[in-house]
Amino acid sequence: MAEIFPLQPADAELVLDLANEFYPPKFALTRDQVFRNLEAAKKARCNLCYGIDLTGEFIGYLLAWVENTRIDGVREPVVLVDDICIVPEARHLLFSLFSALRKGIDEGGWGNLHLESAARVEVEAMYNQHPKVIERLGFRLTQQARYFSKAVGEELTWMRYSPIQTRYQAGNDGIELSEELLDDDE
Repeated sequence: MAEIFPLQPADAELVLDLANEFYPPKFALTRDQVFRNLEAAKKARCNLCYGIDLTGEFIGYLLAWVENTRIDGVREPVVLVDDICIVPEARHLLFSLFSALRKGIDEGGWGNLHLESAARVEVEAMYNQHPKVIERLGFRLTQQARYFSKAVGEELTWMRYSPIQTRYQAGNDGIELSEELLDDDE
């Protein structure tokens, strides 16, 4: 049975080992970079990083936190999805990983924030082929832009998802009918 759990700075080595297994060297991070990202998210109380354990084996992760938008000149908090990695044979657990993110967003009170991410072109294509899945999580793609990243030497796509505000929140709402209206029914 798969267990999704919040990642902590002490899990940096697990994240790094899995990332190095699947990413080309030009995407390589250091253990210190991963540790600092997890530590900063924890200290800022906006840790939305999750791992997947399947019978004692670390098979995937999602790294996200609240940060300022990547839009130049704009000061706006967003949920930044920094990285996602999952072993190919466990891709069926990807929605569960995103559901944990959604739950963390709701519990943190960040449900009104946009979600932003940068992805390789093939990952962007996968997301764009499944808009209903993203909508089930409460978001809709509203902006995207391709750019060339000198750091990794390839084209990436920045994507911005807006929260869908259609969730009904049950409350103590109701109406009271006046005596006049009640009498008109007779």
